[in-house]
Amino acid sequence: MRHTATTFWRGVALLTIMTTAAPAMPTSPSQRAQVFAVCAGRMDALATHKTAMRDAEAGRLRAQADDFDLLLDASLPDALNYGVPPELPRQWRAQGWIEIAGHLADSAYSFDPGLAERSEQWMDRKVADCQDMLLS
Repeated sequence: MRHTATTFWRGVALLTIMTTAAPAMPTSPSQRAQVFAVCAGRMDALATHKTAMRDAEAGRLRAQADDFDLLLDASLPDALNYGVPPELPRQWRAQGWIEIAGHLADSAYSFDPGLAERSEQWMDRKVADCQDMLLS
């Protein structure tokens, strides 16, 4: 009976993983460009932080930021033809950077341990959402 229960719970875990996989890729050109720009900013901010901390993960994060910049460059002509103002992708990228920088600051300097923990969890989730879009 124990083997059957273990198999059952492994199946439940697999189903949960499959249903909570990365969100679907946006369909409009402007949404795709926004996702790529925001993720590029997030990954760049985190790579900069990891570089300052002399963390070995910095190089991988920098490469992922570069990948998102390439995806943004590839999707930008369609987004511009779709009506996205030319300056908006740069603002989206900055938004991603600011999100991560804010959460890094909260997790490192907040006097509220709950806020620090929530910021760390939010940041981990948003970075994972971006990383799930890349083939690694």
